[in-house]
Amino acid sequence: MLTRDQLVGMWVSVPTEWDEHGNFDEKTFRDETAMLIDAGAHGLYTTGSTGEFYALDWEELKLVTVV
Repeated sequence: MLTRDQLVGMWVSVPTEWDEHGNFDEKTFRDETAMLIDAGAHGLYTTGSTGEFYALDWEELKLVTVV
């Protein structure tokens, strides 16, 4: 469980990426996630800042939240 004491440093929102057909773009999402980690982010969060969670099906939601 994440605690208040663990919420330190730079936390970054990861945008949910879509391809030209409106499908979740897993490769771009993973690439951007890796870039943010390499840049020194202390934590990442998804589907919370732009409300896109409603557009993901169950399998896509699992990909976004379990990277």
